[in-house]
Amino acid sequence: MNGWNTKLLVIALVSLVATSNAFARMAEDGRPRKPQQAISGALAPYTTNRTHKVGNIAFTITNWGYIGSGARSDRDPCTGRNAESFEFPIGSGTEYLYQGAIWVGAIVGRDTLVSVGADGWVTNNEMFPLPFPEGDIVERTNRPLLRAPVNSTCPDAVFNLDAVSEQDFVAVYYDTVTNQQIVGRDGTDGRPHIPIGIEITQESYSWSFDYAKDFILMDYRIKNISGKVLNKLYMGLYMDHDVGHVSGGAVHQDDITGFTHTVPSAVGKDFLDTVNIAWIADNDGDPNGGNFGFNSSTGVTGVRVVRAPAEDLQFSFNWWVSNGNASQDWGPNKINTKVNYVQGNLGTPEGDVAKYLTMSNGEFDFGQAESAISHQDKGWLPPVQSSTLAQDIANGFDTRYLLSFGPFDVLPDSVLPLTIAIIAGADFHSEPSNFDDFFDADAPDRYLERLDQTSFARNAQWAGWVYDTPGLDTNDDGFRGNFRIIGDDTIYYTGDGVPDFQGPPPPPAPEVRFTTRERSIVMTWNGEKSETTIDVFSNLPDFEGYRVYMSRTGQLADFSLLSQRDNTNFIRHKYQAGALRWVVKDPPFRLDSLQTLYNELVDSLYGYPSFQPDSFKVADLDLALVEIEFDPVDPTRLDTNYYYFSPFNSNEEADDAGLDRLQNELGHEITGVIRKVHPNAMPADTLLRDDGTPYAAYYEYEYAIDGLQLAEPVFLSVTTFDFGNPAAGLGSLESSPLVTMQEVWPINSAEVVRLTRPKVGVYPNPYRLAEDYNAQGWEDPQRQGDDPERSRKMTFTNVPNVCTVTIYTLDGDLVRRLEHNEPLDNSQATVVVWDLISRNTQAVKSGLYIYTVESAEETQIGKLVIIK
Repeated sequence: MNGWNTKLLVIALVSLVATSNAFARMAEDGRPRKPQQAISGALAPYTTNRTHKVGNIAFTITNWGYIGSGARSDRDPCTGRNAESFEFPIGSGTEYLYQGAIWVGAIVGRDTLVSVGADGWVTNNEMFPLPFPEGDIVERTNRPLLRAPVNSTCPDAVFNLDAVSEQDFVAVYYDTVTNQQIVGRDGTDGRPHIPIGIEITQESYSWSFDYAKDFILMDYRIKNISGKVLNKLYMGLYMDHDVGHVSGGAVHQDDITGFTHTVPSAVGKDFLDTVNIAWIADNDGDPNGGNFGFNSSTGVTGVRVVRAPAEDLQFSFNWWVSNGNASQDWGPNKINTKVNYVQGNLGTPEGDVAKYLTMSNGEFDFGQAESAISHQDKGWLPPVQSSTLAQDIANGFDTRYLLSFGPFDVLPDSVLPLTIAIIAGADFHSEPSNFDDFFDADAPDRYLERLDQTSFARNAQWAGWVYDTPGLDTNDDGFRGNFRIIGDDTIYYTGDGVPDFQGPPPPPAPEVRFTTRERSIVMTWNGEKSETTIDVFSNLPDFEGYRVYMSRTGQLADFSLLSQRDNTNFIRHKYQAGALRWVVKDPPFRLDSLQTLYNELVDSLYGYPSFQPDSFKVADLDLALVEIEFDPVDPTRLDTNYYYFSPFNSNEEADDAGLDRLQNELGHEITGVIRKVHPNAMPADTLLRDDGTPYAAYYEYEYAIDGLQLAEPVFLSVTTFDFGNPAAGLGSLESSPLVTMQEVWPINSAEVVRLTRPKVGVYPNPYRLAEDYNAQGWEDPQRQGDDPERSRKMTFTNVPNVCTVTIYTLDGDLVRRLEHNEPLDNSQATVVVWDLISRNTQAVKSGLYIYTVESAEETQIGKLVIIK
């Protein structure tokens, strides 16, 4: 019963339930049903899923109690494609989650009951939403310009002032369905599902900001709708991660898990911050040939509770490996464990009672890498009897864990809040040979100490800070959180305990428009909102500049900076004599502000103290200064302030008027420079676009790039960045390239093709296998698995938006026919891609082929060559 095939079977059974839900109906009178009516089982619940994709994680949630897509077995209803489960980094093909689920257990009367979104073993799913449309997932956003992805059948996210993040998903579900055709029987307990009587509201939040792109916050509100007191209620998060690349086969068999209580603080050297993260990673990061590559699993993911219903809770962390052979189904257990493992095993808790006792046992299991080491002196049962199996579990296995807490006595209609962070961290494995060189099941410390949790720990800390902003008194009761006194500074490292669900944002990114022609792309955008929006944390318009990025893959790590434009300004450093250091407390100053501020200091000053950095000149102003002030209370007392100034960022502002003259008067093509389209416009000036829409001409920008590969798309993006908040110790923040990223082909538009009818092009022609197009980035084996024959491509360009491309052998035999029908405004309307697969789904052979491109206007004929 163990293994990947079993997991696929679980998802297949679940999908049957989901498919039947498409026929759910409204009540006859059209009014929303009360929960007791809608979830009695008379009508099918509307089970569905959605995938977060605004940050650096593609993460699937559902509206029936579980998260993840089960090895991409669930379909994304917006795209019709297999849904990513927990892909990190986004677009990489590396998954870090098979399935997770919420568990809730309680004593109800004389019964011990547990309801699960999924249990990962006997296919129990005991939580379901209302029928459609009440049960559907709601998407909302606090970003007005957020749009649904291209080719999505889902509507655009609704801009809502109540939205918490750039992408909120809201789902409500219940454990009260008893119809056995939907919920099934509990095979271990030998009875139908018995509800506890709870309603769960689940909200999940994601951001694109650099400090928040690697985690998802999930907020749960668990309401007692049973009409009874729920005694000793426990909640738990069950997680079965299964780490590996989608092309890697049985990736679940070599995972390791552990628990991290504290990490070095990001706010205060030599301090430790409590994070309490349960985590799983691949045991070695999957190196290939001694190095890490695109299909390596070098990251780590886990769960942290950032808000629990009470502070004095009992937490438990339990992990185990599941196996149909009871002797191999094992996990750590205390000698005095009360869990009754009905199959004689010591790992998977089956049935309500075993699940409840596991959730409430108060154990913190030792790390999996220590499985072959005896912990009997600390009250644990001995390792599994087979030393071979003990070592096999220690070095990586099909592992899952349960992070749980309680107890609560919950009165009728009471609500328990819970907020967790699903966190990813990069470069957990930084040494490809660490596992091979240092792992020893009897002494794993040398291996463990070479695992790097720096990124993971930082993201875990930021998840807590986004939930509850340090130093912010949200409810105005005078408490701003816990702090440390470091030097002369008060540094807050926790918030006031009241949820904020916000972090400092960069300036809003603009909406970018693209104009294409052969080998070139022009990007235009209007930055009025970007440059005038007030930062809610600093209460300043903190816009600093724009950056243009390009990528060949669309993955965040692959974006390269093409150009930057930022304000010309300077940072004022003040010498803090008591701490013997230079500090920055003010936003950057524009040059004219400095000249106004220091207009009396016209002579250069010499004889600086030894700690004064070398001065430098901007215009006629020497920016290394000594300012002498009189104390207003005691005029005889002098206060000497030492300052020096440095540029903030690169100070790259274009000569827009000069560029405009080059382009308009001299006919030069201006590429590679971010320039203002209307260099002489003033902020209040308004012009009209072709469709009559007004826009602020002062904020209109353009960037052109030329010399691109005609048949190869690129991913382009414009980001905004600010100057940070020096008073709060926060550096410059930049929007993610993913926010405005679009895949663009440097080809003629469909309208140009229609009017000019240029010759169809084929690239590459000839296609040479020896060129290794995969290695050059032309083809993408990540999207097709590990079969290179399924990732070949030849591209036809300058085709009409409606046409048929047909490939024949020289003998006139049909090889493949490609029907092409795209709207005129589609960016790929004039391009057709062939994967070099025949109509019989076979890879084509070397040879000379004939192609035709037929449209209502004309037919073009050409030749192409394939050399393998």
